[in-house]
Amino acid sequence: MKRIYIFLNTIIAIYRSYDTKRFVILVYEYINTIISSRISNSFPRKFLSYSIFAPDSRSYFSQIVDIFFNRSYPIKPTQSKITIIDCGSNIGISALFFKWICPQSVIYCFEPNPESISLLRKNIKANNFDETIFVNEYAISSNEGRTQFSIEKQSKASTGATLNISNVLKDRVIINVNLKKLSSFINGSVDILKLDIEGSEGEVIEEIIQSGKINNIKEIVLEHHFDNVLFKYPLEKVISNLVSAGFDCKKISEKALNSKLKTVLLHATRRE
Repeated sequence: MKRIYIFLNTIIAIYRSYDTKRFVILVYEYINTIISSRISNSFPRKFLSYSIFAPDSRSYFSQIVDIFFNRSYPIKPTQSKITIIDCGSNIGISALFFKWICPQSVIYCFEPNPESISLLRKNIKANNFDETIFVNEYAISSNEGRTQFSIEKQSKASTGATLNISNVLKDRVIINVNLKKLSSFINGSVDILKLDIEGSEGEVIEEIIQSGKINNIKEIVLEHHFDNVLFKYPLEKVISNLVSAGFDCKKISEKALNSKLKTVLLHATRRE
């Protein structure tokens, strides 16, 4: 019964998020994704016109559902050439989504996890995006240098990697990664900034505001993490900072990942 409920909710989400043509295409792809994820764990896997590499079927399925079917990032389709900065690119599913609805976009990906970077580069190459999607092997932060980075032991390319190091997180592997300030990469107009950086989003927003580079950005989608233990930056402060910087903010979705950790997806658009 629960599976039927989830299936129908996803179909409804696709219907609400897309025009008729894309709705029909994605319903077919949703059914195909369910089947392929249950019968095979081999990659690359065909999705839309893409060939996609992923660490395992669970990770592949969850990202495809969130990003494509539930449309986590509510940006408008365009045929114009736009610039997108994708912080926390993981294996590149978000970048492929952006290319699907904004085919002329140029995307700058930021991802520090070596396991994810390997798959990200494979996905770029397999889909012939070498000249329009570029990889920067850094963790985006409010500081620069090198620091520890926590990744899951069982699935090292998972989306749960974070700069927040604590013994609260179990079954983790600690590696060292390079940190960069986002402001150092913003030299012109940025049409869309996506932040999914597992708890560092509040400090990064502060950093680009203090540098003045926030004025170069037209639209932001970010996932805010809060649990009052590892992720303590208040959502209200993120929203207040963005509003003060000239954005209108809207909550897109809210999830309780466990009894303590909550994520909220925010969409911020430049005030007219």
